[in-house]
Amino acid sequence: MQHQHPDEGRTAGAAAMAAAATPAPATAAAAAPASLSLIVCTLGRRDTLERLLESLRAQTRRPLEILVVDQNPAGYLHPLLARYQDLPLVHLVDLADARGLSRARNLGLTIARGDVVGFPDDDCWYDPGVVETVSRLFGRDGRHDLVTGRTADAEGADSVSRHLPVSGEITRANVFLAGNSNGLFVRRTLASRVGGFDEALGVGAATPYQSGEESDFILRCLAAGGGGRFERGLIVRHARTDGDPAAAATRARRYAPGFGRVLRLHGFPAGFVAGRLARAVGRGTLCLLAGRTVDARQRYAWAAGTARGYLSPAGAPRLGRGAPAAAPRQPRPAFGLRFTPLGEQELAARIVGPAVPRGAGPRVIATANLDHIVQLSRSTAFRQAYGRAWAVTADGMPVYLYARLRGAAVPARLTGADLFARVMTSLSPERHRCFFVATTQETAGLIEQDLVRRGFAPESLAFRVPPHGFETDQAYSDGLAEAIRAHRATHLFVGVGSPKSEIWIDRYRTVLSDCYVLSVGAALEFFVGTKRRAPPAIQHAGLEWAWRVAHEPRRLFRRYFVDSWRFLWLVGADVVRPGSDITLDGMNGMKASNDA
Repeated sequence: MQHQHPDEGRTAGAAAMAAAATPAPATAAAAAPASLSLIVCTLGRRDTLERLLESLRAQTRRPLEILVVDQNPAGYLHPLLARYQDLPLVHLVDLADARGLSRARNLGLTIARGDVVGFPDDDCWYDPGVVETVSRLFGRDGRHDLVTGRTADAEGADSVSRHLPVSGEITRANVFLAGNSNGLFVRRTLASRVGGFDEALGVGAATPYQSGEESDFILRCLAAGGGGRFERGLIVRHARTDGDPAAAATRARRYAPGFGRVLRLHGFPAGFVAGRLARAVGRGTLCLLAGRTVDARQRYAWAAGTARGYLSPAGAPRLGRGAPAAAPRQPRPAFGLRFTPLGEQELAARIVGPAVPRGAGPRVIATANLDHIVQLSRSTAFRQAYGRAWAVTADGMPVYLYARLRGAAVPARLTGADLFARVMTSLSPERHRCFFVATTQETAGLIEQDLVRRGFAPESLAFRVPPHGFETDQAYSDGLAEAIRAHRATHLFVGVGSPKSEIWIDRYRTVLSDCYVLSVGAALEFFVGTKRRAPPAIQHAGLEWAWRVAHEPRRLFRRYFVDSWRFLWLVGADVVRPGSDITLDGMNGMKASNDA
């Protein structure tokens, strides 16, 4: 959310409300309109979301797509969205258990396709000409990189925040009066270049900084050379938020630290901040003398919160769940990943060795292949899952070779299939309890026969074959996670495909038992022979992918002959910025819910 000092600016009068967007020159007017993607992040607001969708249905020009990032319980929005199938909706079901507006917007950015991206809240609405106005303002001539407009109520009064009195260029000096995210529109290429929104800022972030994400975003766009403009005639509707003084004081306490944090991150001088704090305290004192104690509390809370945010160290780490203790890893990352220096035998010995300490939660082993690297560049939830992994192996030959070229101490390529087979043959009937999530009853039955034949008691083994799309079915997923916990599994093996396996595991990591977790795709089927693996000679030559494409062309052709080219781009990006985490970009990545 965008925030500023509560007394900045004045509510616009009737003349200012009638101001139109600055007209474009003749060359811009002739340019083709820009396509527009709208990212709508929503949680618990079905009624206001319906109002927004109605307003989008009434637009004189349709947006290219409306990306609904759904953080609600499974099925909450289905009846509503079913009534708007005439709109270009893309329903993204956010599987991660972490919440946060910035994180959800970044998720939408990973698949947005429009020239320009907008970020309407689920409780705002558009006048009929907004999409057409934005498309015209940007055009395709590069005149605008970023445009903001006013947020006003139905009567035209400034609602969420105060604004500049006239249209003009956005600078560091006026950025906090240049609108908020409801009226923010930016070229997708620029949003990608600056890395999207800072997920440590904004509503729902796992930090005290519950605001400021769009100010931070705009400032980073300006620093990257983007040109920003505030258009006072571009209006997005939103109900007023300042009607209740007590609620305003509560919002000030919640949001002011984020404002102070942005001031610190972007190097605003102490004198500038001190002046704003003095003004807030002074006006609060005047309110107190006038008997307006609630208004005084709002200004004091704003000053105190701003000071707390500004005085926090600029390099302070994000607050959130700590990562679990990790297996030894080499210190030099490739793609921002730290691969384990352990070979197959050593890592398997640790997995079947001492039990996971009580209360430590699951220790997840991730097996990075070429497809994983591509998916990591597209999916925030997948990156979060990898970030919490206990150990990461170099599964794919291209990943292994690039990691070695970067100097990583990776002893050999270690596939999930090889590691799973080694672990399976090393499990002990006396010490281990196993839970398998398989794709077919046949595979599950064959694994059970093998382990029972080796002396495992049937009650020490548990199996589930989930239905297609189980990862978006909250009731089923909750039951599955609870079953794993109740089984007191020491080892969990999930073979239902990537990245949904890893994302699901990470989503339920606080529910699962203290166990080792391998998400190994087709490894279960390779182990029991329900799916044939490439001969050893082909494996050693690094051509297992070709074998798999030959046997499953319909499912794997796109992965290896279309999406795989992106891996080369990611290698280039990693060379330019060595050791950086794989970052967001504007290319398609996450699937819509109807493809899940």
